Amino acid sequence: MFYSRVIGVASALPDQIVPNTYFERYLDTSDEWIHKRTGIRNRRWVAEDESGLVLVTSVLKDLIDLYGSPDALIVATCSPDKTLPSMAHRAAEQLGIHGLMFDVNSACTGFMSAFLQADALIKTGTVNRIAVIGMDVMSRLVDRDDRATVVLFGDGAAGVMMERSSKQRILSHHFDSAINTTNLLIDEGSWLEGVVPKISMRGQEVFRLAVRQVSQSITDSLNHAGCGIDEVDWFMCHQANQRIISALASGLSIQEDKFYMTLSEYGNTSSASIPLGLDHAVRSNALQKDQLVVLSSVGAGMSWASSVIQWR
Repeated sequence: MFYSRVIGVASALPDQIVPNTYFERYLDTSDEWIHKRTGIRNRRWVAEDESGLVLVTSVLKDLIDLYGSPDALIVATCSPDKTLPSMAHRAAEQLGIHGLMFDVNSACTGFMSAFLQADALIKTGTVNRIAVIGMDVMSRLVDRDDRATVVLFGDGAAGVMMERSSKQRILSHHFDSAINTTNLLIDEGSWLEGVVPKISMRGQEVFRLAVRQVSQSITDSLNHAGCGIDEVDWFMCHQANQRIISALASGLSIQEDKFYMTLSEYGNTSSASIPLGLDHAVRSNALQKDQLVVLSSVGAGMSWASSVIQWR
């Protein structure tokens, strides 16, 4: 029986910082209104001539420099620069990496989908070391004139390197979805009709589903791992809205400061959200060896997932 573990993390962000005050120039909103309802102060957006591939390649290069070359790469994204070939293939080509390469798309649950698959590939003996990167350029999917969505999203990339381990460090996974909720968070654009992508969201319904299903997913993953909720050092949840995190903490009777937060500065970065949080926590020395961490996310579809891991 093979096991897997996370051995490291890296991230890449666009240089351009977009503060809430930017939207005051042309929308009926304010820094105070946005922050009060979302918890967001800033987000990063790519420049017009900047591609998501640059971000993915930067993360992959850092992971390789720190931890060695992988024999597989999974990129989670719902905003690739091109339909084909995959982001994973193009990033690997730039850095001369060979092996199994593919993309996955489950929107904000994308990193968790890729993480689960990477764990399975290692446990079956298919690969020894694998890089898992979440990247999204959400600024190119939002309607810049829609106050309800444009203020929420940011761009970025981050990822982890995983490898075979003699000890069990990834303790459990939980993943589920509901097919009768596809219209809650949707891209209303259609390439067939010549319409560019445009995110539309039924915010209150997404909020209620996120709180309900993520709470249950966290509970189920902890039960599968044989761990109590009081044993968890950090909850690294997808960061879509501060109100969701607050409701999760209240519903699970967890102190809110156990949820590691980067939302204020990065916004909702979709597939990049969880690994960005991990990298930030490592860089700030908050995340330490052997700590118990719950990863959890919810995304368009709708789908939701959780994993319980022991850090490195």
